[in-house]
Amino acid sequence: MKIEELEGFVNSFIKERASKNELYEILISCINNASHKALDLVVILGESDYDGFTYNFELKYPSLVTTLFWGEIGIEKITEMAINKQKTKDVKIVAEILSYAIRGKLDELNFIDKESEVFQKLNFSNKKYQSESFKAKAKESLINLMVNLDKDISFPVSILNSVL
Repeated sequence: MKIEELEGFVNSFIKERASKNELYEILISCINNASHKALDLVVILGESDYDGFTYNFELKYPSLVTTLFWGEIGIEKITEMAINKQKTKDVKIVAEILSYAIRGKLDELNFIDKESEVFQKLNFSNKKYQSESFKAKAKESLINLMVNLDKDISFPVSILNSVL
């Protein structure tokens, strides 16, 4: 699928908050495209507040997890997004993802359907997610996130265990 088409689907999805299944279809298309622009679209899906939709967590979380398909660049992108937005929900999601990445336990993440094609394509048993450079980037990013938060953001202290 061309990136322009994907961009249209992402914009439409954000406006209409369609089903989780449709989100997963968009995420698969982005993974299949595999470009940096597709990664940017996945980040857009993850950072959207979906016009205040109460259960946006269920849409944000799988999107932010999907950025890991792009490896260390995906880690950098979600960390940058959380630092720039300074929203508690985004910080908590990104911190949790990074924490699981540091521990090499991405397959235990919540809020992503483990039976989905997205989860299968991410293939968290792949060596790239267990590499020392991937884990080090996750740790560096989590520390970067912690030190760059506004004082008004409540950081999930339990996540600090992954970097100590």
